[in-house]
Amino acid sequence: MGSTIIAVILGATIISAVSLITQPPIAPESTLMRFSSYDQLYSFISDNTKDYSYGYYYYGPMLLDTMGAMTRSSLTNLEATAAPSYSGTNVQVAGVDEADIVKTDGNYLYVVSRDQVYILAAYPASDMRILSSFSLGLYDLQLFVDGDRLVVIGNNYTVFYEQPVISTPEVNKTDDVENTTRIVPPYFYFPMADIKVYDITDRSSPSLIHDITVNGSVVASRMYDGFVYAVSAQPAMVLKQVILPSICYDNQTEVVPAEEIRYADVPGPYNFVTILALNLRDDTQAPAYESFLADSVSTVYMSKDNLYLAVPVYPWRVLWFEGAVSEEGEAGRERTLLYRVSLSGLSMSVEAQGEVWGTVNNQFSMDESGPAFRVATTEWGTNGTLNNLYVLDQGLNMVGSIEGLAPGERIYSTRFVGERCYLVTFRQVDPFYVIDLSVLSEPKVLGYLKIPGYSSYMHPYDDSHIIGVGMENNSLKLALFDVTNVTSPTELSKYVVDGSWSGSEALYEHKAFLFDRSKDLLVLPVYSSNFVDGEWSYWNGVFVFNLTLDQGFVLKGTVSHMGTDNSYDGSIQRSLYIDDALYTVSTIKVMANDLATLEMLNAVELP
Repeated sequence: MGSTIIAVILGATIISAVSLITQPPIAPESTLMRFSSYDQLYSFISDNTKDYSYGYYYYGPMLLDTMGAMTRSSLTNLEATAAPSYSGTNVQVAGVDEADIVKTDGNYLYVVSRDQVYILAAYPASDMRILSSFSLGLYDLQLFVDGDRLVVIGNNYTVFYEQPVISTPEVNKTDDVENTTRIVPPYFYFPMADIKVYDITDRSSPSLIHDITVNGSVVASRMYDGFVYAVSAQPAMVLKQVILPSICYDNQTEVVPAEEIRYADVPGPYNFVTILALNLRDDTQAPAYESFLADSVSTVYMSKDNLYLAVPVYPWRVLWFEGAVSEEGEAGRERTLLYRVSLSGLSMSVEAQGEVWGTVNNQFSMDESGPAFRVATTEWGTNGTLNNLYVLDQGLNMVGSIEGLAPGERIYSTRFVGERCYLVTFRQVDPFYVIDLSVLSEPKVLGYLKIPGYSSYMHPYDDSHIIGVGMENNSLKLALFDVTNVTSPTELSKYVVDGSWSGSEALYEHKAFLFDRSKDLLVLPVYSSNFVDGEWSYWNGVFVFNLTLDQGFVLKGTVSHMGTDNSYDGSIQRSLYIDDALYTVSTIKVMANDLATLEMLNAVELP
């Protein structure tokens, strides 16, 4: 790709390349309203949805079955034990937990392996063992732990038939043996989400105390101060009826009335988006909910006080189905609708709605800081791509913006740190942008650095240094950026994994990234392949680094769960530490290694 080029761009210079425009507030047609009746909702979906499914298989009506049952028991507090130091899930906002496949409280490990949940005694490592396990028959399982409560969130689906399956006898003409022919009518898959809460006072015998079923699939969840917030999306389909959002709690099913569903006047297809709030510390409180009719929610960001929903709107998609390739002007531009829902325990209130041009890449493209909400987007148009950064107030009114960054490229990663935003775009080289947000109405590019490859995840090392995880020439690359001089950022250190090809789950899943500056510790999963002498060899495990500003990335060693069969079941998905032991988790094993020497201390197979 050539040598590294450092370019200095001052805020005053960059104005000629990008526009600093204060956008008008949200367009009136995007304002959230409520349906006045079921008939209005039915007509709205019918009139604004084309005859396409976007990946949902459906052909006929459905009848909503009664969903699940649950039992109730009294809340018992966990006996207080002094937990050693340990690492938690790598989350975006400190204090706002994110569901994951592995959790720890310093004494125990809670692990998802396929459709199984395991609870292990983890500390000390020499005594690590499985205490209990249970299977749920769900997929996409993720966990929260809050004291003596274990929350398991998973998705499932139900098959619905337009008509009953018909079985008719027929005679086989060759041997006169009567056979049965089954006539299967058209059917579709309908997603369902399960949220199960267990009392784990006795880790060897978890007790189910809540079983909540919600129409749709859980697309995001957060936990703050003992309250879990889960966002589900359910396809809104017009058949002989519209299946409204439904929540089953305490063996009682509540269908959300059409009059309680909010919507924006934008084209379909639609999903019912439901936010469910659950109190883990008061067993007497039923969940609360808010429901919207919108396109699919692409991204969720949550602070301690607000939950933001990003809903993309693709006018070109509707135009394409109508037979038009594009439309001139703003009517054909991509945009994202933004909704701010204030949170206070079970109390949720939709307080603001707004919109920005383009669509967000992931949750790190959004950030709340004081009164400001910042959003980075990429907009795809007939002339290629443009990248934008917007600053909005708590009413989601536009305060300031930068539009037209890096034409022809797209955002691969974003990280907001205090009054700065770090952006990485990519096409052939990796522009690493430093953007000043100290003046809300005047965001400005302070400088950027062009280097080969790209970073798809960025993580703060400290206030003046950023870690990047990305790719360069088909190989996994780690970079440490120095932004002490914001007008001239530099790449202080880099590490490229050897091999014909390599990668990491941390490229697209930030929860797989483990970093602790106090321990100079960086751990991330790595998979690689090498082609030597006409044969391929494969490896997967974790790379363990010492990371300091003086030495940069120093590979300390590796840990692998691989067997002799090179099975991908041994791919390590998560790593964490408890005291002086490094724990690595795959679908087949949990292993503990000494943090100083990486010598194996213990290993437990997950049957």
